[in-house]
Amino acid sequence: FWESPENRQWLEASAQLASRFAEAGGGRLVAVGSCAEYDWSRGVCSETSTPPSDATLYARCKNALHAEIRGLAAKGLSYGWGRIFFPYGPGEPAQKLVSSTILALTANREVVCRNGAAARDFIYVDDVADALVRLLTSDVIGPVNIGTGQATTVADIVARLAELLDRRRLVKVLPPSESSEPPLVVADTGRLTNELQWRPSWSLDTALN
Repeated sequence: FWESPENRQWLEASAQLASRFAEAGGGRLVAVGSCAEYDWSRGVCSETSTPPSDATLYARCKNALHAEIRGLAAKGLSYGWGRIFFPYGPGEPAQKLVSSTILALTANREVVCRNGAAARDFIYVDDVADALVRLLTSDVIGPVNIGTGQATTVADIVARLAELLDRRRLVKVLPPSESSEPPLVVADTGRLTNELQWRPSWSLDTALN
């Protein structure tokens, strides 16, 4: 999806929806953004100081939609923009890390970690929903990171799942190598914690169990 032309169609449709909502007298709008909007080379992503990314069409369209909605806010619309980090949980696509690992291990297939040292801010889907509801019912304006503020390596996720499924023998972690993937992507959760007064309810171990 990173470079799909459909991103432009979603940008246009979403911008029109937000505009019509404002024209109809809507009071508060909360839209869903993504951590992909950030330049990941910084590691820790902050709403106020991390530069935007233009690395993918998806990122450019997300940032463009945020700019459109911010423009409506200048005319009086109250809005929140939830930048979600790395969600996992029931119903996710089968190719995602947690789901693909579970499917492979339960089928007794080997799981190879090629970039196991990459650390990401994984957040359980129920916490994502809860945080978005909190944002909607608040008066906080602008972008808010939806993450845990904690980074976990890909290898650690895979190892925890293998332990739970008693399939440790099927996991192969390759030695570190040159990679274009950033070593760390984690949310600065200052706004989430201090302004929304929100913290995640699900630990990684509890959610994976």
